Formats: sequence, structure tokens, C-alpha cells
Amino acid sequence: MVLRGLKHFLKNMLLLLGMILLTLFISQKVSAASGDDRLFEQAKKAYTAENYESVISLLRRRYDFRDSKTPYGALTLAAYSYERLGKLRNAQHIYTFLIKRRFQSINNEIIAAYKEQDGADDLPEAPEKLYSYYYKRGDLLSKIYVRDGRYLSTKRKKLYKETATSYAEIVSESDYEPEDDGDAEEIITRMEAAEKKWEMETFKWGWFGSLHYLTWRDKLKITTPTGTTVDIRSTAEGWCLGGGLKYENSWWQWNLNGCYAAMSATVGNDSNLVNYFQKDVPASAFFMGAGGFWKPNAMDATIGLNIPLMYRSGDYTEPVGYQLDNTSTLSYGWLIEAQWNWGSLAYSLKYGKINKFSSSMLFIGGLYNF
Repeated sequence: MVLRGLKHFLKNMLLLLGMILLTLFISQKVSAASGDDRLFEQAKKAYTAENYESVISLLRRRYDFRDSKTPYGALTLAAYSYERLGKLRNAQHIYTFLIKRRFQSINNEIIAAYKEQDGADDLPEAPEKLYSYYYKRGDLLSKIYVRDGRYLSTKRKKLYKETATSYAEIVSESDYEPEDDGDAEEIITRMEAAEKKWEMETFKWGWFGSLHYLTWRDKLKITTPTGTTVDIRSTAEGWCLGGGLKYENSWWQWNLNGCYAAMSATVGNDSNLVNYFQKDVPASAFFMGAGGFWKPNAMDATIGLNIPLMYRSGDYTEPVGYQLDNTSTLSYGWLIEAQWNWGSLAYSLKYGKINKFSSSMLFIGGLYNF
């Protein structure tokens, strides 16, 4: 009888203890949930106040962004905050986590179908929230691609572009409309625009050939038998054949250039001291220079400055008893140059001054770009 009473007592005690533990557990859960609600409300207020660092700090006190038990709302708020802070990689990692954990099954179906048919037509239907995650991750990947593309490895660059493109195409084929009034097609357009910009900014080496009609006015000095020196005017014209090496992008060009000119000169002076005249005098000149050019608005026209070094000589006849000076000379100068391009061909105009020459120098001709 005593034993039976003891068993009954112990049974009642165990039941009471279980009820107490259950009550404590439920109370603790309710208290934790209440604390989570308060923390989440604080994080939302911080987000509204554009204090995004505080949002991340508050959420990290309670949640692990790589834990599948973390509420989706907290993860999304963290992703929004990372994006506002410019931490695009952190934001896109969260959307990747949400896609694979929250919608693992349907996401696998959609991606497998997309790869199998190499396109976004007739894919399985997905919840609107998954489309929103696709859009956000594709948008972020495209922005990372634009921002960091020139510094990414070829493999990672290709991965970012292909992934962002696939999400953009999937969203474009759905009825989903982004909440931020964005356009899924803009994801692709943004990357293509960046690639075009990189291409235009990239400097490349190239060669060119040139042929110019060339004319100038020069002066020589002739010394008479009596020792008097008289200036003799010389006008020369001919063709200069050459080429060069260039380093350019769509806005700037630097080059090294040169050409050899075969000229015909007319020289003479009629004065009381000396009467000297020669026609069709063979003359030659060699030019070697460097140039820098600007292409306004990345158009097919360039304008710039060429700094040449020039060696000129002529087969002038000396009258008996007279002495000709400056029949050959080494000098330098400056030339303003403009070019207009039509594919591989270009029209070229150069005008400037060579030191020691009595007039300006003019080049009119063309280039061929290899």
C-alpha cells in the first residue's frame, strides 16, 4: 500500500516537472521571438534612416547570414544594406544563399532546363519571390562585372557575365516586374556597354604607311669673290614616302614617324652683287619625329602635334669663284597635323615651321593603316 502511494507520488511529480520545463521552454521561445522582433524593427528603422552600417551591425548580433535558420526577411534586409554600402559581392552572396536554400528544388529545375535548351523559353514557372532574387543577383553581378571587369581573371569574368545574362533572360521571359522599376534587359545592356568602353580605352600597337606632297621655302648663302655674303631664296617641292609605329585607343594616339623626300628645288637671287639662278635642282630630305594626337569624341578625326628632326641636302652648283653655304642642314621644328580616317585609309594635312627655314612647311597626303 505504501509502495503504491509512493509510485503515485513520483508519477505526479514527474508530470509536474515536465509541465514546468515545457512552460519555461515556451516562455523562452516567446521571449526570444519577441527579442528578434524588436531587433528587426530597430534594423528596419536604421535602414529607413539610411544608416546601413547599423543595419548590418544589428542583424549580425543575432543572425548568421550563412545559416539556413536565419529569417529570409533579415537576409533580404542585409542584402539591401550591403548594396547601398557598395559591398556588391556581399549582397550577391546573400541572394545566392536565398536562391539555393529557399527555392532549391524549383531553382534546380529552372537552371537545368535553361542549360539543356540553351535559352529561357518554356521554363518551369517560379514563385515571384524567386524571380526577384534572380533579378537582384543578376543586377548585382552585372554591376560587379562593370566595376571590376578589367581586373577579374578571364574565368571569373566569363562566369559573372554568363550568370548575370542567364538570370536576365529568365526574368525577361517571365511576367515579373522589378520593384525598383528596373529592366532585366538593362543587365545585359550594361555589360555590353562596359565591354565597348573597355575596348575603346584599350591601347593597341599598329603600323602605318604614308605618302605626302611636300613643299617649303628655304634660303642658302652665297659668298662672292670679294667676301660679300648674299642670301639666295630656294623653293622646293616633291613627295615624301614613309610610315611609322603608333600606339592608340579611341581617344588618343602616340606615334613615331619618318619619311624620305625626293625634291626638286628652284634657287636664285637677282641683285647688284650676284645674279644666281638654278631650276630643277635635285634635293632630298629625311624626317624623323614623334607625335601626339587627340581624337575628339572618339571620332574618325585626329588633331595633334608632330615634332620632327630633319636633314636636308641639295645638289646645288657653285659658280666659279663663289661659295655656297647651307647646301645641307640638320634642323628641327613643329608641325600641327590633322587626319580624317576612312577605314584603313586616312587623309593627312601637316603644317608648321622648321627652324632655319624662311617659310612654313606644308604636307598634304594620305596614310594607310595596317
